[in-house]
Amino acid sequence: MSKYFVLLLVVALGACTGRSPQPTYYTLAANNDAVAVSQMTGAVDVARVRIPEYIDRPQMVTTSGVQVNLAQDNRWAEGLAPMMQRKLIQNIGAYLPRTTVKDANFVAPAGDYAVFVEIYELNGQLGDMARMVAAYSITGPASSIKPRTVQYSAPAGDTYDQYAISVSQMMDKLSRDISNDIATLN
Repeated sequence: MSKYFVLLLVVALGACTGRSPQPTYYTLAANNDAVAVSQMTGAVDVARVRIPEYIDRPQMVTTSGVQVNLAQDNRWAEGLAPMMQRKLIQNIGAYLPRTTVKDANFVAPAGDYAVFVEIYELNGQLGDMARMVAAYSITGPASSIKPRTVQYSAPAGDTYDQYAISVSQMMDKLSRDISNDIATLN
């Protein structure tokens, strides 16, 4: 009798555990509205973007005060730092269309300018605002931009796809500011 009871228990427990939903994956949106800020030529190297450990994870992270929320079913399609770096490379290339923009680790001669970015804070809560605090510096052949701290905000939206768009919009603003500063060094 105990064998049947154990078998019945296993079947009942198996019926209770449904399949967990498949996660939804997000990437940063393309900036289709970038307008050239300069026609300068040259090469720009963008170093890997540094981000805080609390957002350096596959799950999308939102915050509420001191509480950090990990969205288990809503994830970045890849690491957030390399995705941010690629977004900067694409955007700076759009803002400076006659300039070659590449990953600083790409095997090629060093660029005329080097960009270093650190995201200090990326916070937000669905239904509220998202905020980014970042610092960047640019070195050039004759001069450099001292580290500059910037802050951006955007409505976080009510869904994770809207949140991903908000992060994209803040990265667009960061890219534009960096591109404007590179143009002033030229």
